[in-house]
Amino acid sequence: MMGKTHLAVGMAVGAALAAPDPAGCAAALAAGAFGGVLADADALRNDKNHDALTAEGLAFGVVLAAIAAAYLFGWGLQEYVSANAFSVGAGIAGVSLMWLFGIFQNHRGCMHSLIALLLFSVCMTLISPAVGLAGMAGYASHLALDLTNRRGLCLLWPMRRRFCLRLFYADKKANAACMWLGLAAAAAITFAKCAG
Repeated sequence: MMGKTHLAVGMAVGAALAAPDPAGCAAALAAGAFGGVLADADALRNDKNHDALTAEGLAFGVVLAAIAAAYLFGWGLQEYVSANAFSVGAGIAGVSLMWLFGIFQNHRGCMHSLIALLLFSVCMTLISPAVGLAGMAGYASHLALDLTNRRGLCLLWPMRRRFCLRLFYADKKANAACMWLGLAAAAAITFAKCAG
């Protein structure tokens, strides 16, 4: 699937796991969005249409918006980071290293594996257990969506065997349907959790 679809579905699964308050929703949306697109760091070198770059830029924007909202509305982010500086720093460093490593990998290789999912989940949990689950779900949604495509994933990397269901093309009608459904679900779930 394409980058914006991974972003939208990542946000939807993140929202589904969010705490039922604005702070929890913002954190889970950001973690799900970031998890939804990180696997495609391995597509950045050959990103002729800038699809992966656009999606990662949008995810970064969602993260920045969540951080800005936390500061603006006094959701305790600064106090949390101060109290957990080492763990938060280690998690951010780990995710940053994964992203840098991914840029130099072949597309749908190690970044599209269960090992990468596990490493990302550990790094996000170091940042905050509250966002760890949402980030993991976003990353898992990326792998699940790409499994439906006609080009395989190295899920069991470093084994070279590729897995795919060959159901859809990555950039056709199923992609658009998943993107719009993901956006609608993210908005509806966030509204329901924040309004309650």
